[in-house]
Amino acid sequence: MQSAPGPDSLFDAIVGKHFSLWNSLKTPDRLDALRDRVFAQLGITPHETLDRDTAIAHYEQFEFDERQAKYVINGQRNYEFLGRDWSLPLWDSALVEFWRNVPIEQKYRQKLFRTALARWDYRGLFREFEPKVDQWSGLTKAVLIPSRLIRLTLGPARRDKFLRHMLYFGMYQDQYAPFGYSQFLKSANDLRNPVSLLSRTWLAERGLSATAD
Repeated sequence: MQSAPGPDSLFDAIVGKHFSLWNSLKTPDRLDALRDRVFAQLGITPHETLDRDTAIAHYEQFEFDERQAKYVINGQRNYEFLGRDWSLPLWDSALVEFWRNVPIEQKYRQKLFRTALARWDYRGLFREFEPKVDQWSGLTKAVLIPSRLIRLTLGPARRDKFLRHMLYFGMYQDQYAPFGYSQFLKSANDLRNPVSLLSRTWLAERGLSATAD
């Protein structure tokens, strides 16, 4: 985020993270209506000036209220469906309050978190701890070979389109599998990830339209 972001830059960041399951639904009218709702929720106006820390605080508050509380934490209730107990010690109120007051420079790229792990390093578990989430792993890395050839011969845009059509076989292949490749392919250029298809299916099962205003 830029050093002195305006409300529109903040809104664009929120939309990119939380309202982009289907690119085709991000029409100007819908975005205008959504902007009004987001600004009202955050208590800001379209033309006010935001300093960097205030903008980041607004972004984190929206993430906490609208994603963590409603989606991430509620997701643990899957264990209840399976008759299992669950707990979230890292969401203890004291810990949440601590992170709420940590300077953004210490949060950026998990700086403080990584420093704490390196210093504590319980039983050497975090020595050289550099986890990486990769879209392509194992045999699926073979996809990268034709993708490089496509980029060199046809350009980055065609390469990106090819990789989007291959996402079905990437890290989320188990979540795409119930829909089948043909159904995935019809929406490959529009969807963001498996949640796009899952949310559309959830709405359809309840007789709701995914395109209703």
